[in-house]
Amino acid sequence: MRGGALILAAGFSRRFGSDKRRHVMSNGTSLLVATIRLYLSVYNETAVILRRQDDEISRYIKQVLPESDRLHILHSEHSESGMGHTISDGIKQLTHWKYVILALGDMPRSQPSTLATIKKHLVTCTDYSANADPKIVQPYFNQIPGHPVGFTQNLFDELQTLTGDQGAKSVLKRHSEHLIRLEVNDPGVLWDLDVAP
Repeated sequence: MRGGALILAAGFSRRFGSDKRRHVMSNGTSLLVATIRLYLSVYNETAVILRRQDDEISRYIKQVLPESDRLHILHSEHSESGMGHTISDGIKQLTHWKYVILALGDMPRSQPSTLATIKKHLVTCTDYSANADPKIVQPYFNQIPGHPVGFTQNLFDELQTLTGDQGAKSVLKRHSEHLIRLEVNDPGVLWDLDVAP
């Protein structure tokens, strides 16, 4: 069954003050590469979506990640308009997937077991058709919602209409009755470089 993670990495790091994707972590790895490596370790299908002018970063990813032959590098034509547009651009290129896990390119500290459990909940779905109930899976740490968030294919049409900078919050709100709250002992689902070391 085809499905996997879409890593959102087309933002402009305005709060951070420089290109966060290039930030070098304590282990010498850039933030984005560390995130990609994490998702490749769990998902056979992994895609990263960059800005349309990110040829240099694309080349760097291919150079430093031997496993990048399993990575789909996508580009957003509308990333300057916000994360919603980036999600929309990405989903339009992945309509053949049965589910997608939306991940943030600056969150490399989730535990692989958390990512595997999100995947497990999505692949056990037997009906992805438009008439079936959708499924959303979101991890919670200490009752606080985190990332990544998984969506079944019957929500792709809505994800493709997203705009602005609110990500997929509107889809989560609209389908809150179909949300699976996955309580995890994993602070990495909340870790944010802007507010934490």
